[in-house]
Amino acid sequence: MIEKRSDYRYRYTTKVNYGSINNTGKGFAQDISLGGMFVNGMHNFPIGADILVTVPFPNSNRYASLEGTVARTTAKGFAVSFKRQRRIIHSNNDWSSQVWNKL
Repeated sequence: MIEKRSDYRYRYTTKVNYGSINNTGKGFAQDISLGGMFVNGMHNFPIGADILVTVPFPNSNRYASLEGTVARTTAKGFAVSFKRQRRIIHSNNDWSSQVWNKL
């Protein structure tokens, strides 16, 4: 199998919140890179759906909200391809202003 990713993947697992206009949930992010991540969790997102993933910083009450698009889905979760990021870092989890005011 040929690797299509251009960014190095970090084998790091952490709890995340995620959501779109119609759907929110919690899961575990894994295989994180600058270009995206895989989220292990229940979902009902179609491929191409806009999504927001909130990732906590280790040993901190701060977290980053990352905007992306669902790139693929599996029975275990979904892959997110990150959009170009605005620097969004929060210090208390208000669930990212209710999923960035519904994207």
